[in-house]
Amino acid sequence: MLDRSDVELILALLKAIDTILGLESREVEGIIDLFDKLGGTRRLENLQMHKNKEVYLKAQGVLMNHHELEEYDEIDFIATQALNDP
Repeated sequence: MLDRSDVELILALLKAIDTILGLESREVEGIIDLFDKLGGTRRLENLQMHKNKEVYLKAQGVLMNHHELEEYDEIDFIATQALNDP
């Protein structure tokens, strides 16, 4: 089980990632592509299966803010089902 401080660290990192991906300037052009190539998107998708609901929701929010929504409809459904299963 994760310690509360671990969850807080993950949430802080997700907030930082969301901020970086949200920057719109020539210096960060292509940052989302680079993030994808380095496995960042896959890691965000995996965090949607996290036991902590705050982490799940923040990871989902980052994905929805910076990627095509249709791409994540199925993932969202799977993650929601996982959270609702006893």
